[in-house]
Amino acid sequence: MRRIIAAVTGASGSIYAVKLIEALMQADIEIHLVFSDTAKKVMLYETKESLPDLAERLDKRIKSDNLPGRIIHHENSNMFSSIASGSFRTEGMIIIPCTMACAGRIASCSGSALIERTADVCLKEKRPLVLAVRETPLNLVHLKNLTSLCEAGAVIYPAMPSFYSKPETIGELAENFSSRILEPFGILTKNYKEWSENE
Repeated sequence: MRRIIAAVTGASGSIYAVKLIEALMQADIEIHLVFSDTAKKVMLYETKESLPDLAERLDKRIKSDNLPGRIIHHENSNMFSSIASGSFRTEGMIIIPCTMACAGRIASCSGSALIERTADVCLKEKRPLVLAVRETPLNLVHLKNLTSLCEAGAVIYPAMPSFYSKPETIGELAENFSSRILEPFGILTKNYKEWSENE
């Protein structure tokens, strides 16, 4: 079974994370999920669903729909977690949404939590690291940090949804973005809509 790490930080855009997890559940993926403390609060504020409630709902869906994927939860404070080691093989990592503070800590190798450590592992092991950064406007420090990360091999994937898929709801908008962000891993989901000049 393929393993992908999905990390969620405290930036606005929790719906992107939820839709990404749901997309990964459709594939034969072992999802290693990490939330920062602030991400848990933002998710409850934006979606009115707590992390335990989300985990319970997704676990039930996996069982009821007999989905091939599975979810393994990691505490952001647990530096003894399997995903903190380069010897634990994964396909790579997506941080969605990613705060500029988190991006800065990864760029400077100064993180002291599991999310930053795991991102560092992906970079040093040459595994895909995709950052769905979420901030506007961007200042010069942000841009320099993102440039450093890009030079180190990370994929900078700003949380900028497209509209050519003609979404009718915010959920559909987030679904298409969260499907596109899986491209670096060679995963295409049923919600992925590519541009076609004939439409």
